[in-house]
Amino acid sequence: MTIQQQAFEADALYRQMVEEQNKEGVSVRSDINFTEAEDTWWEITETEAATFMIPPDLRNALACAHERYLALIGISCNEFMEYMDEERERFPDFFDGEGVYSKDKAPKFMSEVCGLPFAACLGWLCRYQIQLLRSGLYGENVYDLREDQQWQQATIDDY
Repeated sequence: MTIQQQAFEADALYRQMVEEQNKEGVSVRSDINFTEAEDTWWEITETEAATFMIPPDLRNALACAHERYLALIGISCNEFMEYMDEERERFPDFFDGEGVYSKDKAPKFMSEVCGLPFAACLGWLCRYQIQLLRSGLYGENVYDLREDQQWQQATIDDY
């Protein structure tokens, strides 16, 4: 099988996954304000849709497109891993190295390769990054200032 045939199979897999998920529809949650990276990442809330300007009807496509990018860079074991080498050859501009996540290239990949609106892709990735931060998956306290920079913190007064 040629690289073009394999790449087209990845395109077909993307479409198949989105269409299958779309059969079930998308529920926009209003009982919580935000989702978590581990527990509820696949859902979307009214707050998230509004804050990150994510069209809820594109939620399934955005999730699949992002999974496709994660497979391209080798940090997710999902349905697209089978096509990783071929995708890297077909889309070398989006691959900076094994495990290298580019916040610039991810939304471009989702938009240019999967045909999604760039603004929606950017919103999805902002939500993804916030989920990782909120869930503590960066492995460090990203909110702590260095000791020599703590002058920037104000005292919070309780009312």
